[in-house]
Amino acid sequence: MSRSNAFHPIWPPASCDDFDDFDDLPEMREPRGMFDAQMICLGEMVEQAAQSPTGSKTHYLSQEIAALLHNISGTAAYFGAAEFGTFASELEQPVRAAFTADLLRPLCARIQASLTPTGID
Repeated sequence: MSRSNAFHPIWPPASCDDFDDFDDLPEMREPRGMFDAQMICLGEMVEQAAQSPTGSKTHYLSQEIAALLHNISGTAAYFGAAEFGTFASELEQPVRAAFTADLLRPLCARIQASLTPTGID
């Protein structure tokens, strides 16, 4: 039996073969909404961080963005965004360590660029 992980989920269960799309499962509507809300929130926080004045401390904002990246990286594959999940996982620690706007701004630019093609922007 294959093992599940964040990037290769084993869902939906075999009994749900009647569904063409994982998102059509009734029990996935709420989690999908939560995932979409996290992606929107990530876009808003990244935009806020990108507009922070040079030299300002952005510790709180960097920690909030890192927490969202962590959450998204663990669930993205379930919603057809495995590539973004991998990207989020790779950026979590660099964002967590970015204590000033000067350090956080280039990371935010990368996140914004990755959000734009998905229509989350």
